[in-house]
Amino acid sequence: MHSYSLSEERNLTVYFYLAVVSIFLFFIIYRLLNIISIQIPWYIESPSALTIFFLMFFLFDRYIWKLPVLSFLSKTPVLEGDWKGYITSTHNNHKSRYSVKLSITQTWSKIQINMRCNSSKSKSNSAVIIQNDSDIELIYTYKNIPKANSVITMNRHIGTVELSLNKNTLEGEYYTNRDRTNQGYIKLNKIIT
Repeated sequence: MHSYSLSEERNLTVYFYLAVVSIFLFFIIYRLLNIISIQIPWYIESPSALTIFFLMFFLFDRYIWKLPVLSFLSKTPVLEGDWKGYITSTHNNHKSRYSVKLSITQTWSKIQINMRCNSSKSKSNSAVIIQNDSDIELIYTYKNIPKANSVITMNRHIGTVELSLNKNTLEGEYYTNRDRTNQGYIKLNKIIT
């Protein structure tokens, strides 16, 4: 997985709240240990505010940011999951639809986008999520590796994908580098389980 960017600055707010909660929890733990008179052995360090902060960040990064009640804090759309759909290409003047599966693995700080079809697979290198009012766009660069049984004109290449989110549909375009010079259309629907 790799880091991704958002069009809105969200990090400072999250880090501020995590620091405040960590200091508060540290104070509560410290007071509870004093009230119940527990003596911690010299070889065991009581949890510091920094330790609590890192634990809180781990939990937030993996799980808490996805909770709808905290969307005001994370300000990050949850795109993770499996998507299924098709692509068309200028390679054959958009005459054929090729089935594809897209898998997005996402935490608050990292994302990985993998696409598979019959002839190749691709993996994202970088990504950005752009939010304007209610519009959400996912833009990412990728490296594509063809399978051994793909057509002779299919070679390794890099490209860019620009997708717009509309409820449970990602739709947009892609283009490849100058070696292949293909463009195409992508439409994907989220697989709801």
